[in-house]
Order: sequence, then structure tokens, then C-alpha cells
Amino acid sequence: MFDKIVHILLFGVFTSLLILARFRQKQDFHIRFPLVLHTFFTALLFGILIELIQLWMNMGREGSIADVLADMAGYFAGLGLIWIYKIN
Repeated sequence: MFDKIVHILLFGVFTSLLILARFRQKQDFHIRFPLVLHTFFTALLFGILIELIQLWMNMGREGSIADVLADMAGYFAGLGLIWIYKIN
């Protein structure tokens, strides 16, 4: 359970920083569908890559789909935080 909470928190921060970086890069401070789509697939691929590396490294860690799902929950939490931040 603690592991899933860590995944959610880390991907929430990762998503928030990724979106904020895109805002600064584009000088467009609106959450638009292409931005959401781009950051979603970036986070998804990063989460899957982390789990595949854990499977291949054989260092006592196991990759799991549950971890990727926790990563995506963190993504949506981070997106929600940015959305709330941008409204206020």
C-alpha cells in the first residue's frame, strides 16, 4: 500500500512539473486537449518503462501493472491540482 502511495505522489509531482514546463515553454497557460494527451502518454510510457526496467534488472523489485495504474492515478491527481491552480 505504501508503495502505491509513493507512486501516486511521485507521478503527481512529475505531471505537475511537466505541465508547468510546457506552460512556460509555449507561453500558453491554458489546459488544452493536446497538452493533456501529450503529458498523459509521456507519463504512461515513463511508468511502463520503469516497470519493464524493474523486471529486467532482477534486483529484488518486480514490475507490476498495479504500479502503472498507481502512476496514472498520480497523473490525474497532478492534472487535477494544476487545473485547480489555474482556476484560482
